[in-house]
Amino acid sequence: MSPGYILTELVEPRAEYHRLWEPRIPLGGLGRPDELTGLYPYLASAASS
Repeated sequence: MSPGYILTELVEPRAEYHRLWEPRIPLGGLGRPDELTGLYPYLASAASS
């Protein structure tokens, strides 16, 4: 699983990089941690097989 760039407190202060990254991201912006909260448990469960 490689979700790409996720907006966290580690990357927030690097706004100059956001301008470089965002045009290269197919969905048009950085991901948010809350977007992954349901995905990882699902992939780890038997329901995903």
